Amino acid sequence: MKTLVIGCTGKVGSVVMKKLADQGVTVRCMSRSSDKLRGLPSGVEGHVADLDDPGTLTAAFSGVDSVFLVNTVSPSETRQGLAAVEEATSARVKKIVYLSVSMPEGSTHIPHFGGKIPVENAIKQSNIAYTILRPNNFFQNDLALKDMIMQYGLYLPPIGSIGLNRVDVRDIAECVVNALTRPGFEGQAIAVHGPDTLTGNDIARIYSQYVGRDVRYGGNDLDV
Repeated sequence: MKTLVIGCTGKVGSVVMKKLADQGVTVRCMSRSSDKLRGLPSGVEGHVADLDDPGTLTAAFSGVDSVFLVNTVSPSETRQGLAAVEEATSARVKKIVYLSVSMPEGSTHIPHFGGKIPVENAIKQSNIAYTILRPNNFFQNDLALKDMIMQYGLYLPPIGSIGLNRVDVRDIAECVVNALTRPGFEGQAIAVHGPDTLTGNDIARIYSQYVGRDVRYGGNDLDV
């Protein structure tokens, strides 16, 4: 089986690529940047292609049995996803796993959320076996906040007082690999999240416990 991993140099795709390779799956890694394809694990095939340029996709999808689709947040996100589904259909791909997003009721007006719905619908109508994964907020997003937390003792993302059931990228990747390599997950949209509901104050308190300094939450005011 050969699997095409789109976004293989990103937070989730890079872990999916490594886990698949470790299991002996033949992996083709697709990226827009040839520089990012340097240093791939042994046996992983690198391929330069761009979802914003559908003419580059035919060779990338040729000969693959399954596809992991994740694309970056951008104004063209929906168009990118639809291009991937169209190419997967033309290439007679047997299975597609799509990384969508957690969608609580009333959230589809958010561009990053609503932009994924047409892609989900296209996948469902493609006659390709599919699994849609809907993860919640990544713990790894906080890596970009390291200096703010360590130097200034601030945790600023306005998570709110209801809280989020956050998730580790490694757990998401394990779900992706299971859906790609095992039967029984086809035709489903599956929420992926951790068991603990964390508010902004909860997260600040946890950081305070482990980083050796007081960390305070910046509050829920979106304008601030």
